[in-house]
Amino acid sequence: MKINATHISFDHVGGWNHKPELIKRKAQLQNALIKGHHLCISKLKTTKEGLQEYWIQWQNKITQSECE
Repeated sequence: MKINATHISFDHVGGWNHKPELIKRKAQLQNALIKGHHLCISKLKTTKEGLQEYWIQWQNKITQSECE
């Protein structure tokens, strides 16, 4: 995932030896987005040890309210 300097909030979803609950996490983050913007989500990252996760960036409506 390319880092976007205008997106100051980031999070991840995933865990060991199970599929990440990406749909659930996307729904949880919708209220944090600046209106009209979207979540930038990486491709699924998987390690040989079994960690699976997505990295998520977004423009946060609270901390970036002047960017609207």
